[in-house]
Amino acid sequence: APGAGPRALRFHPNGRWAYCVTEMGSTVDVLDWDAQRGALTTVQVLSLAPGAKVPHWDTGGAEIVFDSSARFAYVADRFYEVVVTFAVSPEDGKLTELGRVPCGGKLPRHIALDPTDRWLVVANQESDNIAAFARDPHTGKLISPGKSFPLAKPQCIVFA
Repeated sequence: APGAGPRALRFHPNGRWAYCVTEMGSTVDVLDWDAQRGALTTVQVLSLAPGAKVPHWDTGGAEIVFDSSARFAYVADRFYEVVVTFAVSPEDGKLTELGRVPCGGKLPRHIALDPTDRWLVVANQESDNIAAFARDPHTGKLISPGKSFPLAKPQCIVFA
């Protein structure tokens, strides 16, 4: 969308769908990927704003990650300072919101799942901490509040 600002694009592990998190628009857009034509087609746009609230114009959507089974997706939003949990439809890739939790700090810059899929970790840049949320592998839901660990200006989380 024009004026939506910077975006983060991530492909579903099956390669058929892509997910675009808009920073200024605070949305996550589900896109069909046609590899033969090299074309993306929008099939769903979901607001990351709570309830019926209109997304704020300022910094918003941050990152999207999938669990190893690709049944669940997690999206962080910087403006609303939340992590939103979604179920991923295996038929068409569309998302259904399952819940949202506060990110455990201020300005969630990056999120990652640990290699066991048991923990979602949030790098909260402005509050100088990393928050770790236990994850229910059956429902995908995050258990809040998470554990907090001090770290100056975290930017990115990488598991080696």
